[in-house]
Order: sequence, then C-alpha cells, then structure tokens
Amino acid sequence: MLRYDIDFQVSDYFAVQNVYLEDIISDGQRLFVRTSGGPSTVPTLRVENAYVTGTPPSRTNIAAAPFSGTGVITYEQRFTTRGTPLSDPTSPPSSPVFTILTPAPSPSGTTYVRFNISQELIARGVSGRLVGGDIPNVGGAPQNNNPPLFGPTRGRITFYTEVKDEFSDDFPSGDRSVDQLDILRNTVPQIRGEQIDTTTINNPTPTVIGQATDDTAASIELPIGDRSKTIYALNGQTTDLGDPVTVQPGDLVTYRLTYRLPISSFEDVQFIDFPPLPVFPVPDRLFFDASAAPGTIPGANMVSRGPNDTYLTTVNPPVTVRVATTGNITGYNPAGIGSFSGAPSIIDGVTLGER
Repeated sequence: MLRYDIDFQVSDYFAVQNVYLEDIISDGQRLFVRTSGGPSTVPTLRVENAYVTGTPPSRTNIAAAPFSGTGVITYEQRFTTRGTPLSDPTSPPSSPVFTILTPAPSPSGTTYVRFNISQELIARGVSGRLVGGDIPNVGGAPQNNNPPLFGPTRGRITFYTEVKDEFSDDFPSGDRSVDQLDILRNTVPQIRGEQIDTTTINNPTPTVIGQATDDTAASIELPIGDRSKTIYALNGQTTDLGDPVTVQPGDLVTYRLTYRLPISSFEDVQFIDFPPLPVFPVPDRLFFDASAAPGTIPGANMVSRGPNDTYLTTVNPPVTVRVATTGNITGYNPAGIGSFSGAPSIIDGVTLGER
C-alpha cells in the first residue's frame, strides 16, 4: 500500500475560488478506497486558514477528515479490466463522495482522480475560497507585513493506492509483473482555481481576474534486494572456522550465497559468482539438490538451500534437480523462475561445495 500526501499553499498575496486538483495514478497501482472492514482509506482533506465569509469574515482550520460532499471526487478508469485481482482494483470507489465516469475508451493503464477542494470546503460549512495570509479578512490589498497578518493558507490531500502484482496496459519492459526496479508514478498535472480580486473576497460573487495553476509529481522505484557471499563450512564443519579461514589442498570449502528480497517479485534473476580459480577447479556444471533439507552441507560441486532460506523453501520450492552451467563465471537461477510476486523473503544458502 502506498500513501500519497499532496500539499498545496496559496500565495500570501492571492485569493482563489473554485479550486480543484487533478491526479493521475500510473499503471501498476490502483486507488484503494476502503469504507468498512478496517481503517477507512477514503481520501482526506485538511486546510489551514480556510476563509469564512460573513459579518465579520474570519479564518478557520479544517481538520483532516474524509471527503464527505456528494460527488466531490471525480473518478475515471483509464485501465483495462482484466477480470483478475492481479491488476484490477481490490477496493474501488463506490460511495456518494465519488462521481464515477464511464471508463476511457483508449486504456493507458492509469487512473484519473479529480478532487474538488472548494466544493468539499463548502460541504464542511465554509466559503470554499482560499485567501492568502497577508490579505485582511474584510478584503483589500495585501499588507506586505512580516510576518503576514495570518499564518499560511495551505492544505493537504491524502489518499492510498494498492500496488498490484501485474500491470494491465503499460509495461514497456515487456514483462507484465510489477517487481523490483519498476517505477510507479503519481502526477498532478494541475491544481487550478479562479484568482479573485482581493478587494471582493467577502462579496457574494467575487470578481474573477484570472486563473492560478500549479503542478507536481512523485514516483517510487520498487527496491532491489541485497546480496552477500560468505564461507559457510570447511570440511563439513560450520563452526570454529578461524578468522581468517585457512585452507589446504584437499579441503572441501562450502560457500554461502544469500539474496535478501524486500519483495518476492522479480524477473530474470541470476547469481553470478567468481570462484577463486585456479585454487578451486570448477567443472562445467553444478547440480542443485532439491530434496536436501535447508542447511544441508552439499557435496563437492553441489548446491543446496541454506538454513535461513524462505523463498526456495516456502514461496517457490523447486521439485527437481537443476543444473547450472559454469565457465569463467557462473550464472545460476536455482528455481528456474521468471517472476513471482509475494512478501519479503530470502534466497539463502545457494551453497557451492568445491574441492
């Protein structure tokens, strides 16, 4: 689950009304709106120094709370519904807060969301106008005070997306799975409002003098795992190996390769190892013993699972003997896998015994 916080602020010298924010959620993630069965993930809005018209006019803080006005969030599906939870929304919007548009005719994999900030403020009992902190409540020219008359006029929209196992439409790599090093994006092409004459901010119908716009964006790259290589055993013993480890001709040295995955979703993974030639002669292939229990010390030129393995043991267990060819370098895919999605795991103890 990803949480997005979009912050916005009005210049101390500007006043705006009819403010809305447009958001584009990239493929590989879907807006997640839960209204029951757990903590609410309905998008929320908070605003500091929201303008209140009246006699006299004033400012107020609007606490963070879910959007509640009818139809104040517009939702348009721009992705293909594939009929699978791997890419379809798990908890799509359905409450009266949302105006659901007909899905776009040309899917791009994205989701379009428009937040009507001013209408939501009106639903909460204020004017829907955002007035800069250096403008008097009764209206007039900015005062150029330092500090301003009031604090900053600013707000935040918060919403959640669920990272899916697969892309629906847009995956330039050619691999549909959402996995390590893929980039998920969120773009705000515009936040827009009508700029109003600061002398008319308390009028029933303020004078519009222009448009105020801004944009922003954020992205996240799915993390890649970290790897390590250690000496696991010497002549079948895993303890008291010495520091440094001393070997002599005829010793059997077992190496341990560990790859810790923040997410068990990846593609085209290989372990490339450089055995210490010519001290250890390497044959043209190594054999992976799928039946050996994790932590089993393999024989010479054999491979088995290490003691802390979770991926090959529980997530994607191999069931047959696999062969890794060797040369000056060794490329080895122990599970014969292309991609898989799941929780964090460890590929541990892809251990090589060499005499």
